Amino acid sequence: MSRHTHDDGALIRRTVDEEYVLHHEHAEPGLLVVRGVPAEACATCGEYWFDEDTGFALSRVLEEHAPAAGQVVTVDWVEVQAA
Repeated sequence: MSRHTHDDGALIRRTVDEEYVLHHEHAEPGLLVVRGVPAEACATCGEYWFDEDTGFALSRVLEEHAPAAGQVVTVDWVEVQAA
């Protein structure tokens, strides 16, 4: 069971789904897209969040694959985990 607040201020309390999401991170001056990231997601609003280990791994991905100005870099999560 998880609780979080929707943008309209409603506090939601329900079971969240474990999903693989397409996460994008604005990495000035470009954009980093990571496909297939494991996350917990709200079935009602689509908001998702990561556990601590995944969050740290995403930080490392951002450092290792920092995009140049105007560049969009796409990485698959399975490649990240294999490295």
